[in-house]
Amino acid sequence: MGDEAGVAVHRGDDLEGNIVRAAARYDIVQTAADRSEIQIRIPFNSVNKFSVTRIPSHFLPHHLSEFDDPHVVLGAPEVLIERAHLSDDERHQLQHAIEEHSRYGRRVLGIGLLTPHTDPHSITVDHVKDLTFLGVLSFFDPIRREVPEALTRIQGYNARVVMATGDLPGTALAVASDLGWDVNESNVLTGQQLTQLSDEELTGLLGKIHIYARVTPKDKLRITRLFQAQGEIVAMTGDGVNDAPSLKAANIGVAVGSGTDVAKGVADLVLLDNNFKTIVAAIEEGKQILSNIKKVFVYLMSNALDELILVGGAIIAGVALPLTAVQIIWVNLFAGSLPAIAFAFDRQMMRETERTSRGLFDPRVLFLTISVGFAVSLMLLFLYFALLNSGMSTELARTILFASFGTYALFISFSFLDLSRPIYQYPLYKNRLLLIGVAVGMALMAITVYLPFFQEMFETTHLPLPWALFVVGWILFNIFVVEVFKWFANTVLVQYDRPTTD
Repeated sequence: MGDEAGVAVHRGDDLEGNIVRAAARYDIVQTAADRSEIQIRIPFNSVNKFSVTRIPSHFLPHHLSEFDDPHVVLGAPEVLIERAHLSDDERHQLQHAIEEHSRYGRRVLGIGLLTPHTDPHSITVDHVKDLTFLGVLSFFDPIRREVPEALTRIQGYNARVVMATGDLPGTALAVASDLGWDVNESNVLTGQQLTQLSDEELTGLLGKIHIYARVTPKDKLRITRLFQAQGEIVAMTGDGVNDAPSLKAANIGVAVGSGTDVAKGVADLVLLDNNFKTIVAAIEEGKQILSNIKKVFVYLMSNALDELILVGGAIIAGVALPLTAVQIIWVNLFAGSLPAIAFAFDRQMMRETERTSRGLFDPRVLFLTISVGFAVSLMLLFLYFALLNSGMSTELARTILFASFGTYALFISFSFLDLSRPIYQYPLYKNRLLLIGVAVGMALMAITVYLPFFQEMFETTHLPLPWALFVVGWILFNIFVVEVFKWFANTVLVQYDRPTTD
């Protein structure tokens, strides 16, 4: 704390700044201390859970001026109480008061004074005993208004959120209550309890525990690795030096922009705005990208399988090829590629229930790709054989098949717009790029069938009206078939890929 032009300026940790400001408000601080007069004897760490700092005597209130060479001890109140010169009754009263503060969601910091009985420069942890316990500092750090909603949205995307904190269990439970979590003491595990559990025992509790309180960096790292051993993708948020090991070990380490340089240095992402909603936006963007990739994959690969089986079946049967090389190229370049490009820019995200750790090739994607590819290609192949056996010319049969396959490749894209819901449950008009792509593709298909110049180039012939109506019916029937496969994939297969924990 310094003074520039009569204005108090705080540099350093916000918590420490609040302590100094509160002390000045209650006239506890007598005078500002020069930084050179303040000497940190034992820095705070997660093992000792307290720090020891030497301050000048004139910095203390008058009623503490009798202390010779005072050293201020700040840390976990339960640790300081055990090291203080107190009666059992006083300890009991203090512990009860601390529990009461924590139940209201307050962070509690103990403060005591130590008069060294040895060389102050040689103070060790073992010398910190017989403290004069001065009291506790209680802080209320309210959660941001947008955090409960953000957590609800994250959990709606099948992400499980747990709290790992160094605060007291009561404080953690109060914060969880403010977040809207339905938890109680049975859902809380302390760092002390963690040390008494084997990895196997703790793994069995992962699905039940929502809050890990009074944990150390080692505990956080252990929890992270046990979740990963269960096949989970772990994202860890933190801001302090003590969070660095778990941030580095997590699949996605997320540091707060106002955190320490160490935390930001090992993190994969840094929240420059310190806003939890940014994590939600990142999850949504990631799921959107994955959703679009899945749609493009199913769409393109099922169409490629159609062509492979259709042409291969004709060769095996010893009949004329149902599609010429130029027709296949035309369908791939214009009928198939335009919807695929539109999928890449789609913002209609799937509400997926499967584990994202399974990646791209989950059971639904594989099933739809193979089943749709085989079903449609076999139907096309039987249609082609039926047309040839009816005495129809090869040119007309090939034109009907070309029109059926090309228009199917265009309109089936509407069914693949959302792999998790039936086509009637989502709007088709929102993806304008897809509508334009289908319209352009239909126009290109029409000119290859009805314009003489393109008829000669693509070896097609004029398609009579009855057969044009047949193509329309063929499209609707194939959409129905694909929707049946989607229904099966989303009601049966997806069950095998759901999370095993709540």
